[in-house]
This record gives sequence, structure tokens and C-alpha cells, in this order.
Amino acid sequence: MNKSAIRYLSLLLVFLMGGSFLAGITTFGQTSSTAGGVTISVSNEWVGNDTVVLVAIYNPNVPQSAQGAKYVAGNVTISAGGVTVPLISNDTSNASVVYYLNNGQHYFWFFITMTPVPTTSASSLSMTETLTINSTSTNVQLTNPYLSFTTPVGNVQTDGKAGVFQLTLPSSFPNQLIGEYGQTVYGGHKVNITDLYFFSGDKTITISYSTGASVTINNYLADSSNYAATLQTTESTVPLNSTWQVYFVDNIMQANPLVGGNGGFMITANGTQVSPVIQNVSYLAVKNGVYVNTTVFANNPVPNAQAMFGYGNVYYGNFTMYTSSIVTNKTYATLLSGNNYTPANVSFSQYKMLITSGLFTTNTPITIYLSDWIGNNASVSIKGTIKETTLQSITLSVQKGENLTVNDFNNISNYSVRRNIMVYVALQNITGSTYKTAMVSLPETYAGSGVFSLPTVLRIGSSPSITYSTSQVTITLPPYDFSNTSLLITATNDIGASYYYLGSNTVKNISTPGTISVGTPTLVPIPNVVSVANVTPVIELAYTEPNLAFGTATTLTVSGTSVKYNGVQVATDSVTAVLPNGTVISGNLNGLSITSLTSANGNGTFFIVVPSTVIKTFLGTHTYIPSGTELTFKIYDEFAAQTLSVTYKFTTVAPVIAIKTPTSTSFSSAETAYLPPLPYNVVPEKHYISVNVTDTLYAQSVPSSALQTTLKIIVENPAGQKVGNVVTTVVSETAANSGLFTGKIYYTVYENSSGYWLNINGQNITNLKNVVNGGLIVFEYTSPSSQSTVNATALLEPSPFTLSVSQTSANPGQHVNVSVNSPGLVESSNMKFTGSLIIYAQFAEWNGPGSQPTIAVSPITLKEVSAGSPVFGGTIVLGNSSVVSSGNLTSLITTPGYTVAPGSVVLVNANATIGPTSTSSSITPYYQQQSISINVVDINVSILNPSPASPFAKLEIELQSPLFNLLTHPAAGNYTSAGTSAGILEGILSTITTQQSQQLVTSTQLVTSPKTSFYYNNTIWVIETPMTLWSGTPGSYGIPIEVNLTDLLTVTHNVYAIHVVEVPNVTTGTVSLVSAYAVPSVSSNVAQLQINGLVPPVISVFFNGNNITQSASAAIPFPNTTAGELVNVTVYAPDAVNNLNVPGSGTTFNVTIVNTANGETTTLTLTQMTKIIGGVAVPTPYYTGLLKVVEPTVYTPGTPGVISASSGVVNKVLVNMNLVEGQYYNTQGLLQQLRMKASSYFYVGVIKLSVLVSHFTILSNGTPVTGMQVGKSYSLLFNVTNNGNVNETIYGTLEVLLNGTPVQPEIVAQITLAPGQSTQIGTLFTPTMPGSYTITFIPFQNNLLSIPYNQGLTEVVTAS
Repeated sequence: MNKSAIRYLSLLLVFLMGGSFLAGITTFGQTSSTAGGVTISVSNEWVGNDTVVLVAIYNPNVPQSAQGAKYVAGNVTISAGGVTVPLISNDTSNASVVYYLNNGQHYFWFFITMTPVPTTSASSLSMTETLTINSTSTNVQLTNPYLSFTTPVGNVQTDGKAGVFQLTLPSSFPNQLIGEYGQTVYGGHKVNITDLYFFSGDKTITISYSTGASVTINNYLADSSNYAATLQTTESTVPLNSTWQVYFVDNIMQANPLVGGNGGFMITANGTQVSPVIQNVSYLAVKNGVYVNTTVFANNPVPNAQAMFGYGNVYYGNFTMYTSSIVTNKTYATLLSGNNYTPANVSFSQYKMLITSGLFTTNTPITIYLSDWIGNNASVSIKGTIKETTLQSITLSVQKGENLTVNDFNNISNYSVRRNIMVYVALQNITGSTYKTAMVSLPETYAGSGVFSLPTVLRIGSSPSITYSTSQVTITLPPYDFSNTSLLITATNDIGASYYYLGSNTVKNISTPGTISVGTPTLVPIPNVVSVANVTPVIELAYTEPNLAFGTATTLTVSGTSVKYNGVQVATDSVTAVLPNGTVISGNLNGLSITSLTSANGNGTFFIVVPSTVIKTFLGTHTYIPSGTELTFKIYDEFAAQTLSVTYKFTTVAPVIAIKTPTSTSFSSAETAYLPPLPYNVVPEKHYISVNVTDTLYAQSVPSSALQTTLKIIVENPAGQKVGNVVTTVVSETAANSGLFTGKIYYTVYENSSGYWLNINGQNITNLKNVVNGGLIVFEYTSPSSQSTVNATALLEPSPFTLSVSQTSANPGQHVNVSVNSPGLVESSNMKFTGSLIIYAQFAEWNGPGSQPTIAVSPITLKEVSAGSPVFGGTIVLGNSSVVSSGNLTSLITTPGYTVAPGSVVLVNANATIGPTSTSSSITPYYQQQSISINVVDINVSILNPSPASPFAKLEIELQSPLFNLLTHPAAGNYTSAGTSAGILEGILSTITTQQSQQLVTSTQLVTSPKTSFYYNNTIWVIETPMTLWSGTPGSYGIPIEVNLTDLLTVTHNVYAIHVVEVPNVTTGTVSLVSAYAVPSVSSNVAQLQINGLVPPVISVFFNGNNITQSASAAIPFPNTTAGELVNVTVYAPDAVNNLNVPGSGTTFNVTIVNTANGETTTLTLTQMTKIIGGVAVPTPYYTGLLKVVEPTVYTPGTPGVISASSGVVNKVLVNMNLVEGQYYNTQGLLQQLRMKASSYFYVGVIKLSVLVSHFTILSNGTPVTGMQVGKSYSLLFNVTNNGNVNETIYGTLEVLLNGTPVQPEIVAQITLAPGQSTQIGTLFTPTMPGSYTITFIPFQNNLLSIPYNQGLTEVVTAS
């Protein structure tokens, strides 16, 4: 079949299958596609005459072998225009064309071309074109030396003709290609090619792999009008005479996908060999250029070629070219050709002519045209411009250099190559005269930047110089030139910038100044004080020269008067002393034994250190420096040309005395010393005053030894008069020649029969009244060397005294912090008193309900909270005898069972016998009192039984209060007697009464009854007592509590009000507690319980959290595993709670489970549910258990809590409850039972009935047909499926009608199907006349055909 016939048939099939076509849209080829784990890639989107394209298939599942190559070949098809052919066929080529790339990566290659088969063998193939270039007709021949046609080759055919196209691999090809028959092809040898000329009339051709991966390429022969080369430029604005790269993508010029460079074509124009691309540079609308042949700089491989083809050097006609901003016009440029990358260049005269003639300006439109030799071209437009050359100013210092930078856009000659320009650097003196010049070569910062720059640094040297290297410019100056030298930087504008910006027809220079930055030096004393004591051990100066701050350790040498850095003089120095008598002594740093100065961290600061011994030697005095001596240091700094000077004056220094009292934080000459609020006899504290004396002159009298000296302690009254004896004390030097002498004294107050006495260092000095408010302790020191006297004073004052508590209200048993704040209690700022301060508390203690409170007193221990603190603190416990007093923790009550009475008050008292109001007339005591109100604590009484309760239940009464843990109580647990706590419980409870049976039970009857039990846990008492059904006899009170069948039970309790009697104390200004009493009353808050022995139980059944009780729609599924299904059974039975007639005292009972489907019976044990309230497990009226429903095969009869379910039927499962609630005597005196009865049920198994009529088939002699012919017999069959979950017997009717009239009797079918089973139901039918026959099948559930499963299936069939 020829290609036209194949195409016609394909189009016909497309139309028959509903296909459609889009006209006027050109599709573009994909280069890569992946489907089913297979990737197919092509090297080029276009294929044309004499060009070869590589196709690669990556299939990791196919082995790299000849068999694998053959397998791949068999899975490739080629299609275009509705026609599909195999890769290997007579229409393309039946040669073995698939090769695997022998690199271990599962790539399979074949090559394609769009070349007509030549009549004979050809070692290379060519095509010719005639083009008009530069108005000249040009005959062009393009030869692909790698493409050949070989004939004959056995039975091989290409496009129906004998022979095969072949491609010669480049000789440098590094791998091997191995073909379908194991043939190995190396570089320089040939591989077979698939020719697609069979599809030469189709614009696009698709190559597909069987997994669905496909690529589409464009056919240049059929669609050259839509082919377009592209051109991209790397620059948008360029100067004159510059060159840069452009990218010319011309797919059709890639003759061999494995050859870079020119792409594989050998091209001649009028017999001369040329490169593939020519170019034209024109100044649009200004001056046109001509096409010039230029060399391809590079052929760029396919992006990601390694991943697509397994080989990186695969090409697709992406050429890198160099172009130029010079118009390709021989009048203005020298045109280049042959092996030149740029199309033209210019001489200086041509360059100048382009500028001055106005052809190249600051805004020149440049258009660059690139064309191949078969008429495909592209262009790009850019801007040519001229910019003014500019220089950046520069400021240099020794610490910081800057870049010497020239912006010279016009000097960019090649955007791919860096170049240098020359600039002039000159050193000028302060008058502007140049004394040193150098020419410096500046490199471009990067290729094409137009910025030329080098780092420039300033160095110190003995003579000026300018040098440069490839990395930096170095300017060297001696220090004396720093402050009077400037820079001048000069560059040259090219003719374009000179012409357009400076108006000159010749090149002009441009200059900019540079600055030498000189740091300002300083010379300062350390510390910054010039009047110093003549006993100062050392003087120190800081010479800061920022021009020498190098960041690393720097040393200056000092010799004579010269200060040098690396042999270069940077300063001169001198030292002059003037004695008090006018004598002048001159010298220098060398004369003070200084030979070098060092800046250790390199910050430019050099320290000059001169010990006093050196100064004494310099002065010739040797032993001392005369007071009034002046010493001057001078440095002449050559960098700044500035003289720096510091003059010291030496003076005599008097001694200094300072003290630090117990409450002061630092030493000073005047401080306050607080008197203790209590004498040493009560609180044995010593209060220390530290003394510091500074006497440098005395220390230097014997500098080799640590000395001692004495000072006087004098006590004065507020009038300044000395009282009592003078005390002396010794102070000691801290170290030899330190000049600091230290010591301390202590003071306190003693009480004896004659009153209070101030005591210093153990000596009673004076009666306290003489100094109590405004007296002084004077510390007097006289220097043994200078005889100078100095003193310091401590002002005596009575101490403030404050009592405080952390809270003014608290609960019984609570901890409360108590503190006394008095600075007179401090011994020293760094000492903590080890003793205690005792104060007192008065309170009412109580043994709980049923008892009376009494008044008690307890001491409270306070401790100093930290060293030097005026606060003494402690904690009191308000009535918890289990807490033991320790340290500053005081438990007020130690008697077990007692606490501080709720509603009472605790009084805390603290007294200062030496109060803050004391005067010389009287030492006055001071009283402090704080009151803590004790909160009323409620006792909550409640009934734990759920309401309503059975008359046979145990009554549970809960008493809850935090007081229980403080009062008399047993250990946590259950008890049959209240023991020693009985009185408390009797005091709390009042009565228990009933509404119908008129019972009255007292708390004593309840608590003392042997039938009552108790539970205690920390703050909770639970009392349990039995109830029973009332016999009807009035006035029969007692335990058990008799209640009516329906009744209301009430529990009442007592509350207590505590009253305390306070009496004021006129002397102290405080109050005292004298008595306390408790008053009981019945609380208005009562606890009640409804009694109802007739509450019917309620049974509920749950599955997966859903209530399925008595619900057919919510049945549980048939169990299908050995684990079965779990069903929760819950019974609401309030009359079972705490009922002694129920197992476990009402905590558990059984229900009976009956499966009516199979008659099985089992019992299920239910247990009571509880909830935690206040830490107590409280019973609820709900009882629950889990029933397991299993398959009959794993069921063991008689197993409690397990029952089986029969499959195929709905199982109705009964849950029955029948439980004795209690016994009673009826009116005839007969003993009868009161029972709790209930019954419910649930379902197991949901039966799904579903029939599907899904398909209709017509068979003629066993063969399916879609229509019928009159007179022939056919089998009419319907597919029927049981979609339910049980066996079903299905009844069905089948009718055949013509125009609504039955043409044969209705057929009734019956079939039994298992779940999921299918069958065919039908009839044999022969149409007797033409027409449309309606055939219907309807399935029914019953043989009466009255309940259909669904509407069935109806089909219409035509008979002819």
C-alpha cells in the first residue's frame, strides 16, 4: 500500500471515531518526553535536507546488548499526517539503525535525516543555494562530509529504494556504539541512519515509544516558512570599537549532532570556503554596513545533554559569535573576513572620523544582522554611546587605603577580556608644586566593566615614592611630609569623550585631587590628673599617635631626643624639671631609663611609665620628691607637626580616715550607728564598726615592712562634750608600703541595776541616756609622719522597730510569715547573727465541734534572714500539731487534736526595750502588735447515695472539712467505730428524719450504733448506716433507719460560732485575749435523699458507641472473626445501689442473655460504675458489662458472657433482669419479695437483598451480534448477579414486544444464587417481521411476582 493510500485510510478512521483537526496551527517539537519509566529525546527540533538529528531512548529496564537494541527498535514508531510506520521499515529504512551507547547507562541511539535518496552511492551529500549578498549574486554549496549513502547493502532499503544512509562518527568520539546484531562502531566509522523523506510533505513528525513517551520534530522541507533563527546579545549599551558575544541559534545549520565548531557543514560561496555565519553591523537610519564573513567562536552543546543522551557533546546549532560596534562600511572601518571573529576594526583616524562626522554619538542606534547561507537570518538592536571619563577622589591614611578608580566606559575594547589603562599619580606640596610623579597601570575590575581600579595604600618611609604592582599602588612618605602633601590623579579622555563633553578635537586629560589624612596625636596623663602626691609610686602618660595604629603590636625606639619607627624618625622628646627653689633640670626620656615605647594591641597608644625612684634619681634627691616640684614632658610629633606637653606638680597628701557601720554599704567619714532595740543581756549581739586609715607618707617611712599605728575612740554627747573614757585601738597596714591601715571595734548596750550603758570593746563608757539620741562615737587619727590629725564620726540613734505579718487573715493550720525589721539588730554587713529573737503570740485553741476553746500563749522564734539584714523572720503554724517547731518555724499548738479556733483571732506581740522614742530623759520601751483573723471553715454535709435510692440500701453520709486533719482523727481507712473522733462527729451531725415513716434518729444514735461503719481520709468522713422498709409501727426510731417504700430522708447538722473577749492594755497600747467560747446552731443547709423502691430498671445495649437497643436498623454485623463482636450492656438500677440484698452490697449482679434464633442462653455479669467526687469513689446507679457475640464454629456452650449468632438470618437477642430488691410483710403478715425486673433486646445481622441485571447479549450460533434478521433464530440473554449477603431464590419475567404488543408468551424463570454468584437467563427468539423489538427482564423476590428487586433491564433491538 502506498503512502497516499495509508494516509487516506487513517483519515477515514479518525473521522469515523469522532476525531477532529485544527487548521492554521504549527506545532513545535518537544525535545524530551518521559512515560512509563522510558525517556525519549532528540538533539534538534528541526530536521532538514542533508542534516542529521540524534534520537536517544533511555530505558533502564532493557539490558545493554544487541538483543536490547533490537527490542528497543521494535518498540519505536514514526507517525505524521495520520500515518504510522515502524522505525525499521521499507518506508524509512529496514537496516539495523538502533545502537546502544556502551557506557553502562542504558541509552539507545538512532539517527534520522530528511534527505531524498540519491540515485547512486555518495560519500558525502550536498545542496546548493543562490543568494544575493551585498547586492551580489552568490552561489552557495553546503556539503555534509559526514553523511553518505551506500548501495547496495544486501536487502537493505531506504524509502523503498536499495541502500542506506550512513553517518560517519567524529574520529574523536570516545565511546562505542553497538548495534542490533552486535556490530561495534568506533569514532571515525559509520552508523546507519533512518531517513524520514517518506514524510517530506508533513510539517511535523512524531517519534513514539510503546510506553507512551514521544517527541515531535519539525520538518524544514515542509515548513521552512515558519522556521526562524534567533539572535541574543549579552550587552545593550556599548562604546565605539568594542566587541562582545552574541548567540545565534540556527538549528538547520547543525549538519552532524556530534560535531561542534561550524556544525559539520563545509560551505563554499562562489567557490571560496566560508564559515556558516555572516554578519552586518549598521547604524540604523545613519549609516548601513555590509555582510562580512566571520568565524564561529563556539558551538554550544544541548543543555542537559548528558542526562538526555548519556553523552555531553551533542549539538543543535547554537553558535557563539563575536560582533562589534563598528559599522561594517569600508569607508569608516577595515572589514575583516576569513578566520577573524569580529567583522571590522578601525584605525585612530577612522575612529576620529566616526566621532567628528557625527556617525557615532552619545546615542547611536546599532543593528546587528546575522545570516546563514540558506537565507535564514536574525537581528538585534542595541545602543552605542560615549560617556565622559571620571575619576573618584581618594583619601589615604596609614590605617586605611582606598581604591584608585577611573570610570572609563569608552576604553572597553572586548567585553570578554580585561584590559589596563595608564593614569598619572603626582605628589604635591602645600604650595601645589609637584615633587614626585609616577605613571600607574590600572586594570579593569572585570571584563567589560569599564571601571579601572587598584587598591592604594599609604606607607611610612624615609623618602617619598610612588610604586605599583598588579595588586596595589603604594605611596610612601616620611612623617614630616604627611601634613603638607596632597595627591593629584590624572587620566586621559578618548577623542569621543573629549569631543562631546569637553568640546575638543584632540584628546584631553582630566584630574582629581587626593588627600593624605593625618590623625591628631595626644599626650595625656593616666589618670587624667597632673597634681599628684609626692609619694605617688609611679606616673604614667599615654602618647597616642593614630598614624601608627597598625592593629598589631608596635614598638618605637627612643634614643637621645629621637623617637623612631622602623628607623624612621616620627617624633622628638624632652623632659624638664623645676624644683621649688627654681632650679631647672633638663633631659629626655632616655634620661628616665626609657629606651622604647610599645603599643601592645596596635591601637597607636604608647605608654610612658616612670617610677618615683627614677624621678628621684633624675632630680638628684634620691629619697623624696620635694613638694612643689614640676615635671614637664614634651613630644614633637612630626606627622602632625605639633608639640604635645604635660606638666606634673607634686604635693604633700594628708592622711584620710573612713568608717563603715553595720548598716552602711561603703566607707565614709560620717555614718549612722543604730543602737540595738534590746540589750546584750536579752539578745547577745555585738555591732561592729570597721575603720580604714590611708597614710601613704607614714607607710613610706619603712616601705619594706607592714606597719601598725593607733587611733582614739572618743564618745561625745549631743552637745559635743566628751563623756566617759577614751578607748584606743590598733590599725594594721594591709601590706608593706600599701599605706592602707585597717581595724574594727564593736559596740553594744548592757543593762544593769543602774540602767542601760553604752559599751565599746567590752568597756562601759557612759549611761545610754547621755548619748541615746544624737551622741557621737569619734574616731581620731594623728599621722606619726606628718602629725596631721583627721577624724570620722558615727552618729548614735535609737533603731526603728517594725513588726509585720505576711497576711492578716488565714485558715486554721495555715503557715504565716512573721518578721521584725530593725537596723539596730545588724551586727555587720557581712555577718549573720546565729542567735534568735523571741516574740510571742496569743490565741484561742479548740478541740473541735462539741468542745469549748481556751486562751493560750506561745513564743515565736525569729532568725536574721541574711548577713547584714535588718530583718529577723520566721513562720508560725496556726494550729497543726503534726508540724514540729524547728529553727525559725514555730508551731503554736503542740497538743494533738487541737487547732486555732475558726472565727477567732491570733495576736502577735514584739517589744523593744530601747525604743525609737527614747531621749536623754528616759529610755522608753516600744510595743508592736499584729492581728491575724482566723477564717470560719465550713463543714459540708452531703449524701453520697444516687437519688432515688432503695429502702433497702445503705445510707452514705459524707462530712467534708479541712479541719478534720487538724482535729482528733484516726489513720486513713475503714472503721466499725468512730473511736476518739465520735464526739466530733456527734457534735457535727444533728438528726436524721424521714417524711413518710416519721423517723427521728439523733447523731448519738447514729454514731454509737454497732451497725454504723466509718471511713476516714484526710479531710473526709463517710458514715454508712443501713436502711430498711418501715414496718408501719409509729415511733420506732433507731438503726436501721426505717423508711417507707417512697419517702424523703433529711440529714441536718450543726454549725459553731467562736467568740473571743479582748481587753485593751493602756500601758502598751495593745490588747489581750482573756476568754473564748463556742455557740452551736443547726445549719439551714440540709442534705436530702429521695427513697423509691419502685423504680423500674432500664436496659440499654451499645455497639461501637451507638445505642442499638430494640433497633432493627442498628443491628450489629455478623461476626466474621474468631474474636467476635463486643456488645456493651448497661442497666440503670438505682434500687440496687448499696443494697445489701444485691451481690457485693449492690456492686454487681447478673443478667440473662437469650438468642431467640438458636435458643442459646448465657449469663453476663454487670459491675457498678463509680465516679470520683472529692477524692471519694461515689457509686452510680449504672451497671455495665461486655457481651461477646461469636460465630457458631468457635462458640463453646455454657461460657459466661459469650453467645453465638446464626448466619443468614436476623438474630433477636433478649437481655433479661430479675433481681431481689428486698423483703417485706404484707398486710396479712406474709413475707414477700420486692423484685427489680426488666427486659430488652437487640439484633445481630443485617440481611442485604440485592439483585443486579447488568448486561444484555444477542447470540447467533454462539457469536455476539448487535441486530437481528427476520426468520433467523437468536439467543436473548440477560446477566443476573446476586449482590446480597445471603442465598437468594430469584424469580424473573422476560417479555418480547413489537410496537408494544407481546410477540411470544411471557417467560418466567427461577434460579437460586449464592452471594456474588452470576448467571445468564434468557430465551430463544425468531423475529417474524422487521421492526424494533423491546426486550425486558424484571427480577422478583417472590413467586407471586409481586415484589420486584428493581426495575430490571430493557433493550431495543432492530430486526431487518
